[in-house]
Amino acid sequence: MVMETAGQRLKVLRQKRGLFLEDIAKILNCSPSTVSRIENDKNKSLISIDHLDRLADFYNVDISYIVKGYH
Repeated sequence: MVMETAGQRLKVLRQKRGLFLEDIAKILNCSPSTVSRIENDKNKSLISIDHLDRLADFYNVDISYIVKGYH
């Protein structure tokens, strides 16, 4: 059983919508490289509760889906 990470789920959500790192960086008010590090799980402390909330609203998903994969 393959376990997805929060970063992998965020990357899939972004790619399914045809968005670029730059698009998400604008939403989060950060650099595209920060979004890349979040999606690649390079530094889990990069994603704040505020970022999670913004992304959940933007993608119309629960924060619990992003964090744990729960629907």
